Amino acid sequence: MQTLLARFAAIGTIDGEAALSEALHWLRQGEVVAFPTDTVYGVGVRVDHPAAVERLYEAKGRPADLALP
Repeated sequence: MQTLLARFAAIGTIDGEAALSEALHWLRQGEVVAFPTDTVYGVGVRVDHPAAVERLYEAKGRPADLALP
């Protein structure tokens, strides 16, 4: 099993525009980004970045042959 490294930004400590800029920075780097929704946290990547999509599957522990919902 491979160990995943994570970077965290405390959303409550930075304003919305700065949080968005930070998220965009990591998305452009092909990283997985977590974001709050009304009920749970979502995770996302750039769909045009194959390595990022692979990281998302790995982070979720989801087999590559099983589509993401």
